[in-house]
Amino acid sequence: YLDNRYTWQNNESKWFKIFWVNGDSSYGDQLQDIALSSLKSATQVLPVSPNIPITIYVYPDSQSAQLLTSNSEPDWTAGTAFPQMNLIVVSTSSDLSSTQDLERQIPHELTHLLEYQVTQENYSSAPAWLLEGLATTSETYPNPDYARVLKKASSTSSLIAMDQLCHSFSPTSADAALSYAQSASFVQYLIATYGNQEVKQLLQNSGKVMNIKRAIVFY
Repeated sequence: YLDNRYTWQNNESKWFKIFWVNGDSSYGDQLQDIALSSLKSATQVLPVSPNIPITIYVYPDSQSAQLLTSNSEPDWTAGTAFPQMNLIVVSTSSDLSSTQDLERQIPHELTHLLEYQVTQENYSSAPAWLLEGLATTSETYPNPDYARVLKKASSTSSLIAMDQLCHSFSPTSADAALSYAQSASFVQYLIATYGNQEVKQLLQNSGKVMNIKRAIVFY
């Protein structure tokens, strides 16, 4: 992985190799703390031993990070996981004292790396609602919009059919927000009802099937 548009600073530990652009060396230490806390959050949701060290690139804004992805990637995307490289890309704001965005993005993207460890070559076949539901559940600071859009959709009978959430989510921000909200809510129900280990097993099995109905029956 190489992006020579920036002069990268770096901070390495047993757990993470972190690269960033803005901020001094103390910011690198702060990023290490956030990443370790995020990994603990992710492994509490999906109990998997991570492959370490994990590489993290922190871009100065979401637009810079989006240039790394395909043209089909929605413009609201702030972070991306590259599971085969054991690498995640996240973005921060100009206000380095505000870390809430990173505390959402880093655990979310780290969870995708853990999911890849569980599914391996079946990762892309696992239902999006399960992959994104687990990742969203691991976020340190939940997106406050998700509760609002979920409540509104429930009250107006406009929830999305879950089998429509097996594949990639809509690029439209409003539809995507509901997709993430529903997925997280359903995954949280599954964890509360059956436990993390059973949901991990569901993830492992679901990559072998094509839709939610078959996944649940197979499970």
